[in-house]
Amino acid sequence: MGKHPPLPEQDQGITPFRFVHHMAADHDRDARFGEFVEHLVLPDETAALRVKWNVGLPADTPVTEVFDGLAPGSNVAVFLGEHHPPVLQITGIVTVNGAAYDHGVHLVVVAERAGGGSWTSTTSAVLDPGSGAYARSMTLPRDATSAIVTVDLGQPLDPEPATVVGSLVGGPNAVTADGVF
Repeated sequence: MGKHPPLPEQDQGITPFRFVHHMAADHDRDARFGEFVEHLVLPDETAALRVKWNVGLPADTPVTEVFDGLAPGSNVAVFLGEHHPPVLQITGIVTVNGAAYDHGVHLVVVAERAGGGSWTSTTSAVLDPGSGAYARSMTLPRDATSAIVTVDLGQPLDPEPATVVGSLVGGPNAVTADGVF
């Protein structure tokens, strides 16, 4: 157990009890379904349990579920946390003055988030020297609702080609982002 800030007092005057349990990545689980069984011993006065799964990008909020109505003795709590973020499957062709560009490019992705605000990330793409074609995947935060993909040669060009991707879904989202300079 590490150091954790104290939990705030609840409105009803109940002081929460903090029990932190970390599971290793090699925890015994059914690899086919990602299922596991964990037995925890909590104080008899425990009335609720909050399970938090830190998964995804650092920008993602943890997947959390609260189990109320616990009683002394054996209780069963089934946590059905899901992590199904949108993944951009970006493909394109980059040309400069009509010829295939054979140097690397940067892809700048700005994703709008459901709760407001945005998330930005930059990745590089290796181009096929004969055609200028590339393919790259990028995982976005779970709450991303739309994105803009900009092809950047690393030079001050105006305008840089940008592709708007609306209505993202969890899982693969095909995007064509060509760069014609």
